Amino acid sequence: MFLGQIVTRLWGENCYVLSPRPTGPALVVDPGQGAAQACRRLLRSHRLSLAGVLCSHGHLDHVADAAELADHFQVPVFIHDDDLELLTRPGLGLDDALVRQLLGVDRLPAPSRVESVGHGQRLELAGVEIEVQSAPGHTPGSVLYLVSGDGQPLCDLDGRPRAEASEKTDLCFSGDVLFAGSIGRTDLPGGSMEQTRRSLRDVVLALPDDLLVWPGHGPSTTLAAERAHNPYLQRRFLEDRP
Repeated sequence: MFLGQIVTRLWGENCYVLSPRPTGPALVVDPGQGAAQACRRLLRSHRLSLAGVLCSHGHLDHVADAAELADHFQVPVFIHDDDLELLTRPGLGLDDALVRQLLGVDRLPAPSRVESVGHGQRLELAGVEIEVQSAPGHTPGSVLYLVSGDGQPLCDLDGRPRAEASEKTDLCFSGDVLFAGSIGRTDLPGGSMEQTRRSLRDVVLALPDDLLVWPGHGPSTTLAAERAHNPYLQRRFLEDRP
């Protein structure tokens, strides 16, 4: 399995390029502002073709370049229905002047092809098996993308083994549901701390310990490390009541 990472300009968001082979079809996860050009360059230099764009949720720092990238390669954007409107209005509920300042426009172009994803759905894209787990709270349509590594070693796009990899190479692209040592904020429009607690308790903690977690911001981690040290995965937080 081959994984590349681009950190975009807007709020240090992580965009990922994933491929099961050193050349051939690939996937892009969460192409934020400025990611389209960088992704095209990576795909071209590694002789990869794009099979689809996966969006973990609809916030502007994760979807700003989704339509541009997907339409350039004539592939679909995958996103949960509950965040669909955010694809073109990623600042929905935020200050319009702030969105205009950050993106230069009030609205983003709609992708030509959009496919909705839902809880428990299984996808096979670019030769990669993906399971979708709905985890609302940061946004109503936040999802986790669980990728089966099939026991392959995890490498960067140049074929070098990644230091983060363990013997088991199943991956989770967690968006802003889970970070190393933290979670995504819930005070933005559509956010809910009650839903976040439920998602962490019922979805995240049900994942295997050796899963490699690639979040929307910050460094990668493992479920075991977060279960042990992340304060938001401890009983005291999860059993708190609003």
